[in-house]
Amino acid sequence: MILLFAGIGKLPDVRSFVQNGILVPFAKTWLPKWLLMPYGYALPFVELILGAWLILGAGRNAALFIAALLFLSLTFGQVLLGQPGVVFNNMVYTFFAAGVLFLEPYDGWVCCGRTKEQPSNPS
Repeated sequence: MILLFAGIGKLPDVRSFVQNGILVPFAKTWLPKWLLMPYGYALPFVELILGAWLILGAGRNAALFIAALLFLSLTFGQVLLGQPGVVFNNMVYTFFAAGVLFLEPYDGWVCCGRTKEQPSNPS
């Protein structure tokens, strides 16, 4: 839900998000503008798609892996900005995505794409 609504919240004015949410804060870092701009323009759409995939359970493992990579990239940026609270939150999301990915055999709520059977409970 966090990814879905983060993407939806940025969609009405992506240009303003890129300018005020990406370029201005990162102006004093060593990251070049030519790298920040495509990242900023892609971020809302990636968040929206990943959020929808995860809610639907479609492409679960790929979506979780990509979401963890996204959270790591967001964490890297916040480390450069010196935002320890945001870094902590992003790392919690990263570990949560990794944990859910690791516990895949026990996940019974997948809408589509499930090919493995649930582990049997020896009784």
